[in-house]
Amino acid sequence: MKTKLVYFGLPAVFLMLSLSQAEAGRLDLVTIPTTKTLSKGDIDIDLELYGKGGIFVRPSLGLTNYLTLGLPINIENLIGRDEVKIELPVPVWARVKLIDGSGFLPTISLGYDPAEYGENEARGAYLTLSYFLQAKKVSTRSILEVHAPGKDPDFSDLRAAVGLDMLINKRLLFLAEADHIPFHYDRIKDETQVNAGLGFFFTPHLLAEIHLIDLREDNPERRVRIEYTKDFF
Repeated sequence: MKTKLVYFGLPAVFLMLSLSQAEAGRLDLVTIPTTKTLSKGDIDIDLELYGKGGIFVRPSLGLTNYLTLGLPINIENLIGRDEVKIELPVPVWARVKLIDGSGFLPTISLGYDPAEYGENEARGAYLTLSYFLQAKKVSTRSILEVHAPGKDPDFSDLRAAVGLDMLINKRLLFLAEADHIPFHYDRIKDETQVNAGLGFFFTPHLLAEIHLIDLREDNPERRVRIEYTKDFF
């Protein structure tokens, strides 16, 4: 009974936390995408350190206020003794904002993420909805997402994800999410991944985060992400 409440109650809790809709924040939570697209001319550099000395880098550019393109570059074993591996050719990451939420409408974006790194499989094609709530000094954004995993998206095996990020003050950020939720009830318990993280804004443009991947494991994977956003043209 408790398991059912956790998995089916999460989406309701996240959506109830958000009463008004506006876009704010970053391109991803821990592993799930947000609805954010960069403003025209803005550039975002996302660098993530993951297990066994791997580094994932994704430079992204806002071509318009509604279209962002990126180049996800995965370098395995950059730190350590094993052979360095780089995935070539570098694929293209894309996100289009379909609806810029206002009133009771959510923000909705459509995207494609072919990146594979660490234990992350390619997210494939996805549709994301977000709601934003501003209450005093705390800002909360909740996310509901559906994706078809794989570089060649498998629409017969759709997955869902729910999450939130909470800006506690101007510098401190809290992240929580449940990812890869299958649409088959008997697989939810085994395949759902629960992640969390903390972030710190050194400046409005520079953010550092620590992530814990798969909290249901005895020894969750630890990752570090640094994200820098600035106007480019």
